[in-house]
Amino acid sequence: MLRRHFNADLAAFSSVHLHYDVQMLFELAHTHLLLNQNGNFLKSLSCIEQGLKEAVALHVRNLAVFFYNDSPGPSEFTAADYCAEEKWLEERLPMTRTLCIAQKWADKMLLPLTLERNSLEESDMVWDLEGLMSEIRLVLHVFLKTAKSECLAPAFAQKTGKIFYQEELRQVPGGDRVTSSTY
Repeated sequence: MLRRHFNADLAAFSSVHLHYDVQMLFELAHTHLLLNQNGNFLKSLSCIEQGLKEAVALHVRNLAVFFYNDSPGPSEFTAADYCAEEKWLEERLPMTRTLCIAQKWADKMLLPLTLERNSLEESDMVWDLEGLMSEIRLVLHVFLKTAKSECLAPAFAQKTGKIFYQEELRQVPGGDRVTSSTY
């Protein structure tokens, strides 16, 4: 099945949809970590906590599929589309255990009501959310270095860099950062 995407289509997609998933994932993860700092507050708002978990899962899943889908359908955009032939497969980082578990968890949360929802081990239900975000940040850095500039909207790299910079500046009020969350 022939897949051909034009640079203008890729650039338009990156400026809207890809940027949205990157921005929302980092904002939602930060919000979850911030609220989780005060565990009693978040526990009293269990539906908001669950909504945050599902929202993080959605964007983790979207980005994992974007970076690691080696058999995309004809209408799907993947990271490989933005790079010179085979370059992305050579340069991308292997999917880590943390990201693999996160994608399985996201699939569990977002797929229809199926038996796969029971497929995670108890030990896989605890995420190191900051560690996961660091791994996604690394994959994004490799993608930005590997992608052909004519395929990315000019503002995409700038906006993504701004998200990274804001993440580095953020400090959870009251001291220690929360580093894991049970999902």
